[in-house]
Amino acid sequence: MKNEYTQCLLVNGDLTEVAWIPSKFASIGKWIRVTGGIHWYIMEKWMKLDKESVESNCKDYRTQRQASDI
Repeated sequence: MKNEYTQCLLVNGDLTEVAWIPSKFASIGKWIRVTGGIHWYIMEKWMKLDKESVESNCKDYRTQRQASDI
């Protein structure tokens, strides 16, 4: 699938981050460098989605509160 992204658990010392990265870079045990020059170790990887789905869902958290009854 073209433009496929994989959800990964990235680790750098005590820091952890869950992020969508291009699937061609998503290999467990690999070090990657992201914008800002920070190196992350890929600890785990999960589901894959096409780029359009990732981009359309990336801001869903902004409307979560409006949809909840809090």
